[in-house]
Amino acid sequence: LITGKELIVLDNHGAIAVRKLSFSQDGKLVAGSGDDGIKIWNFEAGEQIQRVDKFKNVQFHEHLDHIGNVIFNFDNQTLFSSGSDGLIQIWDIGNGKNVGTIKGENYIIDIAMSNDSQILVGFGRNAQNQQTIEVWKLY
Repeated sequence: LITGKELIVLDNHGAIAVRKLSFSQDGKLVAGSGDDGIKIWNFEAGEQIQRVDKFKNVQFHEHLDHIGNVIFNFDNQTLFSSGSDGLIQIWDIGNGKNVGTIKGENYIIDIAMSNDSQILVGFGRNAQNQQTIEVWKLY
């Protein structure tokens, strides 16, 4: 039965304007993406636990300028993001630091992941501005 009852309100104020949201695999965390970075909340407590922004991660300024999408890995320890640099960045949720980069053949705009976190799919554009879809096996 769908009740539509509001459970909690997450704070979306501050420098990062969140527009897209994603739940962790276990449902305990919520990540939000938008302009200037990423916010991560403990959903049960309703508290922000991490922020990855372009001001404290200067070397990733171009990526964090606008985040297209964020997706939790199955371990709920890492987060994948597509950003305005056309790359996929991987973030450690605990400390907010970058732990890897995936560079596709094309400029990646948006990403999706299989339920088992084995396959990552990226939508993008090539040098001729044609739409492309790239697929990576992660594990």
